[in-house]
Amino acid sequence: MATSEAQQAAAAPPPPAARRPSRVGRAVRAALADPVERSCYALVGLSLVVWAWAASRSYFRHDDFLYLYRAVTRPLSLDSLLDGYQGHLMPGQFVLVEGLAEVAPLSWGAAVAVVLAFRLVACLAMVRL
Repeated sequence: MATSEAQQAAAAPPPPAARRPSRVGRAVRAALADPVERSCYALVGLSLVVWAWAASRSYFRHDDFLYLYRAVTRPLSLDSLLDGYQGHLMPGQFVLVEGLAEVAPLSWGAAVAVVLAFRLVACLAMVRL
């Protein structure tokens, strides 16, 4: 009888190994365990909500229309990217406005979503410093 129990124990499948959390999961848990870092993330979330609320009551203004007009009327080229605007060199801005003008022209929601995404990345980068 002892032999059959030993055989049954040997034939039984091994218990499933406990799943190890991924690297991201460990990093998130470690970040949320620290009360200071947790409060930083709460402030980031609060600032994004407040900014989104303020932006929901607004629309394009002054230069925004000029950027959109420029994106629609001028082809995107190296010359247009390196052309200054009121003394500022802004190739990234021109590429972004060109993309928004192609995908969602005059869409305030799309513009706000892009700005919120950039704000989120910048805030998270500052928290991680």
